[in-house]
Order: sequence, then structure tokens, then C-alpha cells
Amino acid sequence: MEAAQILDRVVARFIGTKHERDIKKLQPLIAAINAREAEVQSLSDEGLKTRFAELRAQVQEQLKDADPAYKEQLQQALEPAIVPAFALVREAGRRS
Repeated sequence: MEAAQILDRVVARFIGTKHERDIKKLQPLIAAINAREAEVQSLSDEGLKTRFAELRAQVQEQLKDADPAYKEQLQQALEPAIVPAFALVREAGRRS
């Protein structure tokens, strides 16, 4: 066995594989999306469209005065929209 493989196995045993670390990092987002499931399921099709439009408007409002180097502003604008957007998309996918 190669030294690099042995090192990878030792590191994976103590801190987990990259996949496991990525999953652990995403768990809070997944929990937040799942928490919105009942709320989103109760929306009508028109209600889903309205919520998408509201999210889009919120993000656009936050980015309207963005300068050309707006990567940080983009992240700040999109971060709060991620969970509701995924919850809405998941429900829209179930209905189609």
C-alpha cells in the first residue's frame, strides 16, 4: 500500500472523508428546508409562483446598488433565499 493511501485512511478515520464533512456541513440547511415542508405544501400553485416572485424581488432589491466586484454582496443576498427557494422548488417538483 502506498504511503499516501495509508495517510488518507488515517485522516478519514479521525476527521471523516470529504463526502462525510460535506454532508455534515449541509445538514443544517437540509433541516431548515425540511422544516418548511408543511408551509410550502399548503400553498396553492399560484401561491408558489407568488413566493418565487417575492424571493426574486428580495434578492434583486439587495443587489440593485451592487458594485462590479459584488461577489460578497451576491453571497449576502442569496444566503437567506437558499432555504426557502429549495423548499419551493422541491414542492414544485413534487407537483409536476
